Amino acid sequence: MRRFIFFLLLALFIIGLIIGIHVFIFNPQNLPIRKVTLYCDSSMLPNHRFEKMINSLVYHKNLLKVDLEHMRLMIEKEPGVADVDIQRIWPDRLSISIISWVPIAHWNQDEFLNTYGEIFKLPYKPKDSLPSFFGTNDITVKMLDYYQQINRILAPLFLQIKQIKLSSSDFLTVQLDNNVKLILGYGSVLNKVQRFVEVYPKLVISHSMLPKTVDLRYKHGLAVKW
Repeated sequence: MRRFIFFLLLALFIIGLIIGIHVFIFNPQNLPIRKVTLYCDSSMLPNHRFEKMINSLVYHKNLLKVDLEHMRLMIEKEPGVADVDIQRIWPDRLSISIISWVPIAHWNQDEFLNTYGEIFKLPYKPKDSLPSFFGTNDITVKMLDYYQQINRILAPLFLQIKQIKLSSSDFLTVQLDNNVKLILGYGSVLNKVQRFVEVYPKLVISHSMLPKTVDLRYKHGLAVKW
């Protein structure tokens, strides 16, 4: 009987201890969050953009009760945010790191592309030297591939793409950074650009001005508009 009472009391003690620890830990008055360290990897995403939101999410929350997943999702909804890492630091601190998208091109004027071909918005205007892409949202990766390959072919001329347009039917036109427009049309795009690279020095030497448009849709030639 004594043994039974001993184990009963021990069980009650353990249950009481667990309940006490639970109540202590999840009471907002205990383990309050006293400091939030916020880091953004871009000066274009200043800390003050997030401070009000974060303060509202940690207000009257303790370190263990605060919903980090909800906080991460809320921050990721902000324009320009690519990823968020949040860590609890015992006993009273949160560390938040915000990673921003890096734009490599304008997309249809009011949006941007990253290196993965993903479309996103920014709360600021990036540098004006970014190329402009125009197309439908389902061909971003294909356009990036064209952009990179064509620029490699153009490298001997020290030229780059300023603007690239690809229709839903795969009709391609590009404008170079010297404002020469190339009409590439359908199919064999890289071969057409290579043909332009071979002919371009002759065009420049034989005329006192740069061509406005070079139409490369012809199988064995091209048409030039001055």
